[in-house]
Amino acid sequence: MADTPLIPSAYDIAWSGFVVVAIVLVVWSMVSICRSDFDPRARLVWALIALFLPVLGSLLWFYYRRLPRAGA
Repeated sequence: MADTPLIPSAYDIAWSGFVVVAIVLVVWSMVSICRSDFDPRARLVWALIALFLPVLGSLLWFYYRRLPRAGA
């Protein structure tokens, strides 16, 4: 890591870890959305939510997919 006086290396490592976790979470949720048995329009909406709100959208998807659905 670069030795800069403005950003301590611990913050740099923490943010890098957060970004890696966020990317893995989004990719995992996208694969899960594509493999789900939702109708295509619902999958598109969920994919857009997970893409534009990476962490929150992905966590919402993993919570929502477990809920029982009417007609299922």
